[in-house]
Amino acid sequence: MSQRRTDPAGPSSVLAGPLEATFDGGALRWIRWHGVEVVRSVHPTVRDRHWGTIEPDPVSFAIESDIERFIVSFESRHRAGEIDYRWTGRVTGDADGEVVYEIDGRVRRAFRSNRLGLCVLFPLSVIGRPVTVRGPSTVVRDTFPVAIAPDSPWTGITSMTWDAARGIEASLEFGEVVYEMEDHRNWTDASFKAYSPPLADGAAFTIPVAERRHRSVRLHLAGRPRSRVRRIGRAANVSLGRVVAPAPALGFGLPAGRFDAPLVDFARSLSPDHLRWRVDARRGIADGDVDSLAAILRDVDAGLELELITDQRSSGVAQVIDAIRRRRIPVARVLPFRANGLATPGDLVEDIAGALRRQGSRWPICFASRANFAELNRAGVPPPEADQVAFPIDPQVHAFDDASIVETLEAIPMAVRDARRIGSDRPVSVTPIGFFGARDLGRGSTLADSRNEARIRQPFGAAWALGVIEALVISGAAAGTFFDLSGPSGLALTDADGNTVVDGNRSPLQDLFRALRTRSGAALEIDHTPDVSAVAFLIDRSVTRLLVANRGDQATVVDLHLPDVPWRQPSVASDGWDTAAPVGIGRGATSVELSPFGLAVIDITPGRPSRLASGRR
Repeated sequence: MSQRRTDPAGPSSVLAGPLEATFDGGALRWIRWHGVEVVRSVHPTVRDRHWGTIEPDPVSFAIESDIERFIVSFESRHRAGEIDYRWTGRVTGDADGEVVYEIDGRVRRAFRSNRLGLCVLFPLSVIGRPVTVRGPSTVVRDTFPVAIAPDSPWTGITSMTWDAARGIEASLEFGEVVYEMEDHRNWTDASFKAYSPPLADGAAFTIPVAERRHRSVRLHLAGRPRSRVRRIGRAANVSLGRVVAPAPALGFGLPAGRFDAPLVDFARSLSPDHLRWRVDARRGIADGDVDSLAAILRDVDAGLELELITDQRSSGVAQVIDAIRRRRIPVARVLPFRANGLATPGDLVEDIAGALRRQGSRWPICFASRANFAELNRAGVPPPEADQVAFPIDPQVHAFDDASIVETLEAIPMAVRDARRIGSDRPVSVTPIGFFGARDLGRGSTLADSRNEARIRQPFGAAWALGVIEALVISGAAAGTFFDLSGPSGLALTDADGNTVVDGNRSPLQDLFRALRTRSGAALEIDHTPDVSAVAFLIDRSVTRLLVANRGDQATVVDLHLPDVPWRQPSVASDGWDTAAPVGIGRGATSVELSPFGLAVIDITPGRPSRLASGRR
């Protein structure tokens, strides 16, 4: 071998002829053959008894390579709570298209786990493509699902062969272990996943001390693509088109408790269409809390998105409806849940509709999930009384790195479109949206680790949020509710006493939503390369605001194809974050250089010198 690396810091590219991939923290990612992504990732997974993912700590690492072959040797350790699992691994790849990934693991102390082994992720480019799935005594010829599959498309898998692209065939062997497949789009991950052991084998099985486990997968690639493959690294481009869709309503979550004056002022600066408030009807509702709610909604000029928790008897529902009705609070939608459930049952929708009728009110009622899209996808048909459907987004259900979170932007429009199909074309709201991490959406916890807080206050948070907004626009979502206004996982910080702290805590994410506050009700068609996210809204009859974000961790140049009219870029910079300066300012095509996860905001004003619009949308 001509090269050897032993530095484990950061991702490492590995090449062997037309085979290329990235080794990153024990995972072999983005496996490409002649430039076509065939497998998104092969990686070890350790899940605890509660389905928490225990990330690896690298112990040793080495890469040997030449033009025809690479070998990666590594060792990692997973430690958290009762879990202490260590394994050594070896990955080989060659120019003939053969990749072998194998690990040997050792349990250092007994623990209970829901999953322990290798996972293989397939990119969404395989959707609709032919696949042959083989088991110990079965052969199934099928295609990768177009609609998001609520349950496992295939089980009992020992090997599979599929068309990765026109002209490229891939085959995968799982050795002596039986796998099954799930559609990761149920959690807005941009992949299909093969994993072992199958769920039918049971959960939280005990791993005895000193047990050794060997796992391996073998991938073989053949053929050449019949169409041109776009290579990463070229300049991104954005082209602005015509008005195509109404802009989705945008809102935020309210923290628990009363709302202080700084929070009200902060909310007003963002001009939300609605604010989300959670109430547990089983515990009653205090007049002071509803008065405080009515005041902030009135001051901010926003509607109410109500998450309503109750029990099997719908206890307290009538009282909550009466308290909100008497204060004439405008309700955008209500999302009702049983305390012990993750999706809205049909009989609860009927109970809410009946209680509203008896009090002479008519609020839009959602058939919803408060965990993931998966729960909505498995909940059945909405009852006739349901007016909308809704589900939340947490991009950190299965992975926590920046690249995996960015990849969710590919799956979100598919989930919205399938939600509309489930709802028979009812409006779709996506709520809440945020970096919740270990937080259990279905239990209303507000835990967030330091990584989540950092992302909310860094350029990455704004870049990802703009990508979500674009996904809502192109999929025709009616509304999206982002983050809490304040708190550990909120847009603004709070001090030790729970008071809102806004001064000195300005962030790119805050500036993004301020740049959107003056939008009207229309969004424009945008054509762009996948390196960036982009949305454009009419501010008024004379101004179009274009927002472009870099989806990557490397600086990039974006070619902008704008109407042949004057335009300028408004300043929305904050400490530690600068909006990009256009290379050229004027008419027609120009370019913008974006820093990693950077954001550019450009106003386009036809017929006269451009200006910033003021006032409400």
